[in-house]
Amino acid sequence: MTRGMYAGAGGMIIGLHAADVFSNNLANASTPGFRLDRATVGSFQSVLLPQLTTPGGQPASIAQSATMNPTVVDLSQGPLQPTHNPLDVAIDGPGWFAVGTGAGESYTRDGHFELAPDGTLQTPPPPGQTSGYPVLGTNGPIVVPTSDPVTINEAGQVFSGANLIGQLKLVRFTDATSVVKQGNNLVTGGAPVADTASTVRQGMMEGSNADTMRMMVDMMAMMRYVEMNQKIIQAQDQSLGQVIDIARH
Repeated sequence: MTRGMYAGAGGMIIGLHAADVFSNNLANASTPGFRLDRATVGSFQSVLLPQLTTPGGQPASIAQSATMNPTVVDLSQGPLQPTHNPLDVAIDGPGWFAVGTGAGESYTRDGHFELAPDGTLQTPPPPGQTSGYPVLGTNGPIVVPTSDPVTINEAGQVFSGANLIGQLKLVRFTDATSVVKQGNNLVTGGAPVADTASTVRQGMMEGSNADTMRMMVDMMAMMRYVEMNQKIIQAQDQSLGQVIDIARH
């Protein structure tokens, strides 16, 4: 009897966690270069099977509930939108921009860049900070030495006027499952390697890959799922109460 209540409670926990994931995706539907999270579910028995066996030595079978696996970052590309700003840069392909942070190298698809007072190409300052993260080239941060127009070609070469001043460092991930979000639209992990297949588009921005309508439909379906499990718990509680009343008499 109580197994059904535990199963229902487990389902509610999963549903509420998934709803949080969908809510975050919806909140970032207009964030440039944002990558949505996907909630994944595993069976409770798959967690215990490596540890439990039957008396005959066979894997134990436990039908109890389910577990929430770690969220997975969806690396699919978002739509490219023209801005005509020379410091807006988008990647057409699997590549990611490399930026330097206090914790080391991180990666982003948000190519809305700007110039620091010293000419360093950087991301906009995150909330609470006075400066952004420097955009890395193959030889370190890219610094624009003059006031000449900045041009970035499809190969990621950066020019100040007619002078080549750097090459954007682009990477791609060989292990998508290990990509971890760090906040401020940055990620780490993923076993990055140099990317030569992507095309750089100056004067364009990549939008979020979170589809608003799909996220709203998923959110409503998940809330229905939570309500269903709530009703299961209520039904189990009523049945348990009836059994207790019968036992008293």
